[in-house]
Amino acid sequence: MENDKLIAPDGTHIEDRLKSLVERTADDIKICSNVCDAYTKKRLLAKVLLSTVWDAKLLDFIKLFGTRRKEFEFELTMHTSQGVDKANAKLDVIGEATKALNEQFGYPSLCLSYALIRSQDGCYENPVSATS
Repeated sequence: MENDKLIAPDGTHIEDRLKSLVERTADDIKICSNVCDAYTKKRLLAKVLLSTVWDAKLLDFIKLFGTRRKEFEFELTMHTSQGVDKANAKLDVIGEATKALNEQFGYPSLCLSYALIRSQDGCYENPVSATS
């Protein structure tokens, strides 16, 4: 996809950034799974006596996965904002070209309509009925 080719401000591709994050998260999930498996295999007495140790380990994983979630959200937000910025730049160019063509061919009502649409954040009002 073309969006996968977007380059972050630090010069890396979104694909590379997400691949690294996904690999780290997968490793963390495997480690967490092993810890949970070890916990379930312990006898009740061992679970009770070592409850503070197990509690600390599991809380560490909760914090780690919270951090990973924030990292994913950041990467996706950055990727999305770059796409929106790129689309806005293209729309600005198209809008300016349309405005220039309307002025060149003498369509003042279209220029007025364009100005009204832009000023109303995309809400169209018919300039002819407003002046009639």
